[in-house]
Amino acid sequence: MRAERPQDEPQASAGTRPRAVVFAYHNVGDRCLRVLLAHGVDVPLVVTHADDPAEARWFARVADVAAELDLPCIAPADVNAPDVVDRIGAQLDELRLSRAS
Repeated sequence: MRAERPQDEPQASAGTRPRAVVFAYHNVGDRCLRVLLAHGVDVPLVVTHADDPAEARWFARVADVAAELDLPCIAPADVNAPDVVDRIGAQLDELRLSRAS
């Protein structure tokens, strides 16, 4: 099933394409990532987490979806680590991230 843009919803004009770093996991993350892309959102980075090796995986892996769509993907042990926060912030010019020291 492919997401379609509603007829009355205007497309973003050149230079105003929405941009989002996507934090996702599981089937919901897979679907949301695909819908964002179908609606023209620029996704410069996907953030997910490592699978639990003891878990019987029956769901879509967002890391696999990102690889299929040729999107950079990371699965940091600590999403709040300074280097991870800096990498995310570097992808979103208009978003300002801060962290407590």
